[in-house]
Amino acid sequence: MQSAIKEEIKKLQQVDSTQHGLLAITFSIHGIVFNNKIIDSPFLALQGIDLEEYFSKEFNVPVVLENEANLSAVFEQDFGTNQETRDLITISIHRGIGVGIIAGHNLYRGYRGMAGEIGRSLMTNDLDSGSRQLVKVESLCSEDAIIRQVMNAKNLTKLTSEDLVKLYREDDQVKQILNHAAQLIAEVSYNAIVSYGPEKIYFNSTLFEDLPVMYEMVRDRLVELGIFSPIQMIKGSRMTVLTRPI
Repeated sequence: MQSAIKEEIKKLQQVDSTQHGLLAITFSIHGIVFNNKIIDSPFLALQGIDLEEYFSKEFNVPVVLENEANLSAVFEQDFGTNQETRDLITISIHRGIGVGIIAGHNLYRGYRGMAGEIGRSLMTNDLDSGSRQLVKVESLCSEDAIIRQVMNAKNLTKLTSEDLVKLYREDDQVKQILNHAAQLIAEVSYNAIVSYGPEKIYFNSTLFEDLPVMYEMVRDRLVELGIFSPIQMIKGSRMTVLTRPI
């Protein structure tokens, strides 16, 4: 993995026309980061890999590792809102579900970087057998979980975002899967909002950008539940973590 990333950075350096060139490297991690080290990476086998040491030696620049949702929150603090906003959260729905928290203008990571891991919250899931089991929220309504459910339901081996949008518009079974996921996202988001008390709430999701009706369902459900803080979908969610080192 390190060699592949190194080659990509070198390719970028070859076409870089800025005055000072590469100044730093930031890694957006879908997992828990503490003291610039990966504590837990549920989606990629990154534990035990010291990205900071490797890439700082290779490129002689500072290397920063941070949780993806945290970087999204920093981006919104820097570029998406005015400086009078002291408290905001970004709810990132990608491979997992996480919350980036800005409290009193500062990024809040919690003990050992564990704050905002709402995707690991437990939820009761009804099984076909009539029984119930406790599962992680992100196993039911993250982008990966939704895509997996649709692929299983339609017996597909691959599914692009364009395919998913088309199926949602044309297939009642797929529409039911996504509508149910939107309700679950609203519920877990409500719990995060009342826990952190933000002035503003941002959703960071490529799925929401591709299928805005899902975002609208989540937003409308949160309003029904009594959330009055402004709710907004981040545009260009694929790029929001390309921000300053923190």
